[in-house]
Amino acid sequence: MTEQRNLSYKVDKNNQLYIKSPQDSRYVPLKGRFKVDDNNNLVYQVEEPPVWRRKYGVGNKIVLEGSWKLDSNHDLIFVLREEEKLKRKSLKLRGKILDAGSDFLIFEITSKPAENVTTISAFKLKGVWRADKFNRLTFEVRRNQSPDTLIFRSTWELNKSKQIIYNYEKLVTKEAHSLTFKGYWQISDKKRLSYILEGGKGGCLNFNVNLETPNLYPKKGAIKYRIGIGLKKVRKERLITFEGSWKFGRKQGLIFESDLGSGGMRRIYFSYSLKLTPDDRFILTLFNNERQPLGISLTFKRGDLESRDFEQFLRLRKGSRGFIFELGAKVRF
Repeated sequence: MTEQRNLSYKVDKNNQLYIKSPQDSRYVPLKGRFKVDDNNNLVYQVEEPPVWRRKYGVGNKIVLEGSWKLDSNHDLIFVLREEEKLKRKSLKLRGKILDAGSDFLIFEITSKPAENVTTISAFKLKGVWRADKFNRLTFEVRRNQSPDTLIFRSTWELNKSKQIIYNYEKLVTKEAHSLTFKGYWQISDKKRLSYILEGGKGGCLNFNVNLETPNLYPKKGAIKYRIGIGLKKVRKERLITFEGSWKFGRKQGLIFESDLGSGGMRRIYFSYSLKLTPDDRFILTLFNNERQPLGISLTFKRGDLESRDFEQFLRLRKGSRGFIFELGAKVRF
């Protein structure tokens, strides 16, 4: 049975749902538990006897209509649909974020429907993880018309495996919680870094960044990006560093092998333009899939190259009237 238009709702600090009919002067508790259906609607599974349900005109479940928000305490807020001539009202579900995947978020709440009775419920919201223009993590809850956006206002960091870690603390209890987003990094644009979430659903976080190291040398150069997270008053900066080794592929593509996350080494294949200098230095400008420069140049000295690579570059220089060549396949990740 769907939401009753003539009933009012509220939730106490123990996540207990109360209802009130127009004929009643006070709210009464309703035994049951919260869950979420396939359309991300908030549902209350009623566990009252049939006689009680008939009295208040409710079925074995109530499907509430509204929208989702996340407050500063990282509790879920469900804003009930605005009824005619009634003020908009919210239900706060106090709990913790238990897990997050490429296309879901799991939230856990603890309820106390009666004395000495404790019920733990976990429900899954389906949607898409994104990064906003302030590089904060957001979760867009899938809806029929437009998504509800949950904003995660705390800053995030990286663990040793280059995975994104989101830490937050409950305001009153000071309980610390942490979420790990498993995935790997992708270098795809001059001003953007992408984090590909594991799970096979195509989840991707695109962050606005600034390149710290435009000029690299293969023996000591690491690719570094600076990223600012959050609004001005609470904005924090992070330096993301990718250390690895450079080598040339069989088809003249340039390979960068690095720990890009997900607990293992990954290869990035670049295409590049080559400039040969009179003192036998080789300057490679790297490109993305759309043949746009990534803002990264890599300078090789003679001693940095294997003899076959050095001789090949010299042959290219000797056989061409100019000094710039484009080599390699398209960028592959």
